[in-house]
This record gives sequence, structure tokens and C-alpha cells, in this order.
Amino acid sequence: MSIIHKIIGNTPLDFEKLNLLIKNINGAAFSYRDDGSYYYWIENHSTRGVDLTPESDYIEIRNTLLSNIHDYELTNKLVSQIKFLTNGIVLNEDDEPVEGYPLFKPQFIEKQIQQDCNIVQALLGLGEEITIYGTKRKVHFGKHIFNKWKDLSGENLTKAIFDLIEKVNYYIPDYDYGQVIQVGDDDEPKFIKLITNAFDCIVDKYDYIMLHNEEDEAVMITNDILNTILPEEWQRVDEYTLVAPIIKTEHWEKLLASARQLNIFEEYLKNTK
Repeated sequence: MSIIHKIIGNTPLDFEKLNLLIKNINGAAFSYRDDGSYYYWIENHSTRGVDLTPESDYIEIRNTLLSNIHDYELTNKLVSQIKFLTNGIVLNEDDEPVEGYPLFKPQFIEKQIQQDCNIVQALLGLGEEITIYGTKRKVHFGKHIFNKWKDLSGENLTKAIFDLIEKVNYYIPDYDYGQVIQVGDDDEPKFIKLITNAFDCIVDKYDYIMLHNEEDEAVMITNDILNTILPEEWQRVDEYTLVAPIIKTEHWEKLLASARQLNIFEEYLKNTK
């Protein structure tokens, strides 16, 4: 579900020059990744950003599912600058030359965005769950979200989906994710989130969640269980993302009491033996 283009240059790309040019775009930001690729986005606006990977004889530019107009317009500018800096040509996924500018025209962008949203809604209707990586955080779509959107279509569906992605990435408190423990084999790791009432945090999707208590009792639940017993002060933003600030002691104790009734720690121990 990605759209991939290649730029074959006559001269190597100078990324320092490219990034200086990109800085002139209002709101543009970029980061270098450990795998050698670069990531570009428009702060407070992009939903997916743009992936740029230097290969041995070409530059790959990738746009992913649920990219928005800001991402496609940024891609147009990146391609224009890279062509200029390398005196290169652009190839599509069939390795055919792409003529004309811009790379993504308004009619294509509008059609692609609507198609992406229709695909997401169709998959959710089949009971699938979808997770995408936004510019700052993952965004989760599932049954809960589908039930809110099942009657939406066209521009209303598009607006709902992109508003949610932007909300998760830009418009919730910038709390830390807190302590997450990896257990099991490296080939099939499991992740356990520890939630305490001492820190504000963002809750993501994990294999298990443990709630801290003074008795050092092991209280383990899942995201789905937690979503059924949320304190009123916590905000469920998408299928699994929660804004979880510190709450009153009596509300925390109420949450613990509910979690104890649904504790799956013994089941977890049996499955790990």
C-alpha cells in the first residue's frame, strides 16, 4: 500500500544541501534513521511523512497508506530538489520514466486519499485491526473506531480518519510512554507495560499491562480489559492509545479493584511455562 518512486541521478545527492533547502519549507522537519534512511514531515500537519532511502545507484522515495495532502506536496518538493541537485530522472514502480511536474497532481492526491480511507474502512469492517506509524506516535484502528465511523463515507470519512491521526500525533499531552519491559525470546518478544499512579503517561498497545500497587501484588490485564474499566480522568484517543494522567488515590484504588477481578496473571504464568 506504498507508492514508491526512484530517482536516478547523474551526480551523487548531497543530503546536507538537500536538507538546507528543505528547511526553507514552512514547518518542514527531518531526521536521520539508524538504517541509513531519512524521514521528512511537516510539523503539526503531516500524517505519515515521507521516507527517503539512498541506495547504491538511486534514491528511493516512499509514500505510505493514509498520507495526506501535506505529505504528497512535500514529496513533490523533495523530488524537485533532488532532481535539481543530481540532474536525475524519476522512475515509477515499473521503472518507467515519469514526465511532468508536479509528481503528484491535485486530482491524484484527492483520489488516493479517498481510496486509502475506503480501504481502511473496508478492512475494519472485516474485523481487521490496523496500526500506522505517524510522525510522532502510532495510531491504532479497530472495532471501537469502526463502530464510530461505520456510517461515514466520502469527505466525512476522510476528515474523521485524518483528524484522528493528527490528534494522536499533535494534539494530546506530550507525556512519556513510561516503563515497558520486554520478555520472552528475541525472535518472539512480548512487551509488558507497567502503569503506576506516580507519573502521567501515554498508554500504547502492548501484549500485557501490569498495574503497580503497594502490596507488590501482580495485577496483569490487557489493553482490551483496561479499556472496559478506564478511570473517568483517562482519555481513550484511538483503539488503544490512552492519555493517562495521575488520578486521585481513591480512583486509582477503584481501578486496581476492578483489575483484580479481571486479573490474568495466573493464566500468563501457565502460558510461559
